[in-house]
Amino acid sequence: IYTLSLHDALPISGAQFNLAGMYEEGRGVPQDYAEAVKWYRKAAEQGFALAQFNLGVLYTYGDGITKDEAEAIKWYRRAADQGHASAQNTLGVFCQRMVSHIVFISMHSRISATCTIPKIPYLP
Repeated sequence: IYTLSLHDALPISGAQFNLAGMYEEGRGVPQDYAEAVKWYRKAAEQGFALAQFNLGVLYTYGDGITKDEAEAIKWYRRAADQGHASAQNTLGVFCQRMVSHIVFISMHSRISATCTIPKIPYLP
C-alpha cells in the first residue's frame, strides 16, 4: 500500500504560497504583511507564478515592504512569462502609464528645458 504524504501532494512552494496568503489575510494567524512577503518570496523564487504575481502586488502598494515599482515589475514579468494573465495585464497597465507620462512630458517640454524623461524599468 502506498500512502500519499503532504510533501507528495503539494510542492513546498505551494505550501509556502498558502502560508503567505494566510498571513496576508489574517486567516488563522495574525495579519502580518511582512510575513506574507517573506513566504511569497520563498515560493516566488522557486518559480511559483501566483506567488510572483502576489509579491508584485505587495511591492506595488508597499504592503509589508517598501513600495518599489521596478521590483514589482520584475515579479510581474516573471509571472507573465509563465502565462499568468493578471500579471500580463498588469504589465500592460504599467507600460501604458509610462508611455502616457512620456507623451505628457514631450507635450510640455517647452515648460522646462531641464525636464528629463524618467528612467523606465527594464522590460525585455
